[in-house]
Amino acid sequence: MSKIVSSPIFMPRLMNQDGAATEIGKLPASLMTANIAAHYKNLATKARNASELFVIDPMTNNMVYDAFTEKKAFQKVPYAPKKPFEMSKLFGDEKYRITSLVEPSIKFQLDKGADLVIAPYFFSEDASGDKFRLNHTLIPDSIKFMKREKIEKPLFAMINIGNSGLGNPKMLNHIIDRYNDCVADLGGYLIMVDNLNDIKSDEDSLKGLAWLVFQLSANKDVFVLSIGAFGEVLGAIGASGFSGGLGWLETFSEKNLKQRLKFSPRKKKVAQTYIPELFDYVNDEIVRLINYKCPCVSCGGKMPVDYASKKLHFLHRRLSAMKKMVGLSRNEKIGLMRGRLEEALDLAEGLYGRFAIPLQTNHLKRWIGILESTKRWKHGADQDRAATDLAQVIHESRSK
Repeated sequence: MSKIVSSPIFMPRLMNQDGAATEIGKLPASLMTANIAAHYKNLATKARNASELFVIDPMTNNMVYDAFTEKKAFQKVPYAPKKPFEMSKLFGDEKYRITSLVEPSIKFQLDKGADLVIAPYFFSEDASGDKFRLNHTLIPDSIKFMKREKIEKPLFAMINIGNSGLGNPKMLNHIIDRYNDCVADLGGYLIMVDNLNDIKSDEDSLKGLAWLVFQLSANKDVFVLSIGAFGEVLGAIGASGFSGGLGWLETFSEKNLKQRLKFSPRKKKVAQTYIPELFDYVNDEIVRLINYKCPCVSCGGKMPVDYASKKLHFLHRRLSAMKKMVGLSRNEKIGLMRGRLEEALDLAEGLYGRFAIPLQTNHLKRWIGILESTKRWKHGADQDRAATDLAQVIHESRSK
């Protein structure tokens, strides 16, 4: 099964207020969560029609916590149970597992026009425990169901894990080995890590994520979900693409599976603008001070002024950034990304010299270091030696 994406892409995660994103022309891809797709049917139809690749996240990771029962949109998801699934019953009753979870979650994705199928999944902090083992039961369940029903769309496995083990090469290689066991029947993988803020996270965690992406992407598509601009770096390293909201929803948090969201993205982001030249969000008073102008189609050489225009600005600039990687070799992608990150450092330094604005730059330095580390990584038979390299790099970064 060949890769479905020839060059890395950005896959916007569309929410109920994002209809305008479906009207800018053909999107390379888009993603909707099952609860949003079920509740906002017209938006789901628009997103499917506007996207070369349309993906539905089945959101089954919510369904072992009480909170989803209080979330209105989940009430229209046909496979959402009245009360949380019991792990013991899912483990012990194959027929129940197939009829209550596997079959309806796959059918829902197909009914909504998804171009690939995501096997049901649950969040697992690490590579041990019942949820990790259950995830590896749900994959062959999904394979058998799709073969029986002659469903020919590619099946993807979701790797929804905690960030505590990302700095542990042994654990990462265990995850890689386990998912590679069923590689022949999978089209690829999606990765979503708990509490991984790509600007604030330490270098060990980001290196571990990069290693996971690199190894799994040897022959399969790998998409990283709920991540910010570091997704562009991962695209250079080997990811087929990444997904996040339009200026928010760039971090997955398990705690949000356990409780209702208590914040408004409008309030959180309305006073900030994403500046792609800095790979970061900047407060609007600073944006005005430096007289920032954006050349994208939406901005037309001006600064985006409201929440709606900021979202379109964000989308156009991120899509444009990924287009620059089309047709490039891996080494050329890494060189391109390194050059852009170095330009961002120079810009931040220049703005500080001119306006005394202390902008964040530590994440840029970390990302450059990670890009350099990945140059010596190897796939397949050389994995053990490369893992030793990863362990050494992590050791060196900790001893600095």
